[in-house]
Amino acid sequence: MRLVAPLTAAAVLVPGVAVATWQRTATASATWSSATLGSSTLSATCTGALGGGTVSLTWTAATNATGYTVSRTGGTGGPVSYTSATTSYGDTIPILSLATTFTYTVKATAATNWTGPASASRQVAFGLLGCTVT
Repeated sequence: MRLVAPLTAAAVLVPGVAVATWQRTATASATWSSATLGSSTLSATCTGALGGGTVSLTWTAATNATGYTVSRTGGTGGPVSYTSATTSYGDTIPILSLATTFTYTVKATAATNWTGPASASRQVAFGLLGCTVT
């Protein structure tokens, strides 16, 4: 954001006294990068057995994005965030994460410290014989 604040001066004449008044007017303008990520662009696939395995995430590139933040919730350890410079990310889930569902979202980021909205989430559930994506 850039503030433009011109300074203007005016003199008020009072007999025997000189008084000056100052006025500052600020106008703000902002230019944001259009790094947006559509709500249906995140895709997930998984492979697994015995409650663990891998999750492969891919998404469509966002205009003007310089990177991406991938977030995962579920499992032990609470929410986790990862960064990626590309439009894909691979996550390894430990074995014996039985009956655990992980939820993934991705946000585009730009060099100006701007973060786009989160994508639609994808859920990956791990069970004894494999995994499913919804």
